[in-house]
Amino acid sequence: MRKFRYKLGQFFQQLWEQTWLSEIVGFLSVGVVSIWEFLRKLRLKK
Repeated sequence: MRKFRYKLGQFFQQLWEQTWLSEIVGFLSVGVVSIWEFLRKLRLKK
């Protein structure tokens, strides 16, 4: 069972490194932060 878990972890690690999944997550977090800042500035202007 432990070996299976380790294999699964390795598989996901490779998947994470090879795909655009990490890039999408990074892009989304940056987007959320910039939208948040934008909304805050709008509120400050009002």
